[in-house]
Amino acid sequence: MAITPATKPKPAKKINLNTLTGQLDREWEDLQSGLVPQADAPLLTYYHSGTRTALTWIEGDPYTYLFPAAYQGERLARLCGYLKSLEEKPMPELHAARDKQVELLREQTWPAYVEVCVDMTHEGTGGTPAELTYTWAGVDSLWTEEGPAGPVDAPAPRLPKFHSAESEAFHCNALAVLFLNRATRRPLCDLDVTPF
Repeated sequence: MAITPATKPKPAKKINLNTLTGQLDREWEDLQSGLVPQADAPLLTYYHSGTRTALTWIEGDPYTYLFPAAYQGERLARLCGYLKSLEEKPMPELHAARDKQVELLREQTWPAYVEVCVDMTHEGTGGTPAELTYTWAGVDSLWTEEGPAGPVDAPAPRLPKFHSAESEAFHCNALAVLFLNRATRRPLCDLDVTPF
């Protein structure tokens, strides 16, 4: 006879979008008041702005957000599936996955995004370089499902439609870093690889 556990596992608690964006904003303010290495300032700016925007696409929760059927093959939906697959992993595996995503962000997706989608030639005004302001390059429009409308409780069609593979890679990679930072209990804006 099989032994049945006395208690059922708790269902995953839905992440509150306002709490998450509030934490992201507090960290951003702390970064602004501290000394951010000049080389990292554009990356941190685009990371913060891009993830803050991307969080609204999935209502702040990649673990419980339900994508419309027609969007399942898109990279953002696949990213959320990847994050779900890591939910129950032990902490050492989460740290390794997080460091891999940070390296990918720093070495591949950010440089490619800058080359294709970011104009860093303007000097800006008021002492703020133009590269410290987020641009919407690469996000062509918001995706909408073609055909008849889905059920009333279906997610709103505010999912991104990217015109650039580099923008899609950067935004999805940045979201992966944010949620893996959260899973490993790091600051959400931590973009440093573990030093050991």
